[in-house]
Amino acid sequence: MGVRLYKEVLWLAPYLQAARGLVSTRGLTKVMGYQVAADSDEVVYGRLWKYEDGRRVITVATRLPDGKRIRFADVLQVFAHELAHLKYWEHTPKHWELENKIAARFARVAERLGVKDTTTRRYVR
Repeated sequence: MGVRLYKEVLWLAPYLQAARGLVSTRGLTKVMGYQVAADSDEVVYGRLWKYEDGRRVITVATRLPDGKRIRFADVLQVFAHELAHLKYWEHTPKHWELENKIAARFARVAERLGVKDTTTRRYVR
């Protein structure tokens, strides 16, 4: 069974593919985007949800409470961080090292796709 990418994060498909050599996506069923809640005490930009039946779902914030898009580079970094949790659940040096390796692959994908400036790029094609 493949990973379903919801509309807001369809653009992450080539990045997910690039990470597959570093982390197993077995059990990962969905990647979803969301808008950060305005009334939240804690701002969370991403989360890996683990279910008892083995399913995994990644949620990544793509919009701020005012509806503005979160920077392309920031979304990619959060996505790399959540993917690293598939292998290392705790925030250990191995987790951070893996996150950085995934982010480096993401940089190569962005370059291949012709992304010049990740601070202002719109991620929806």
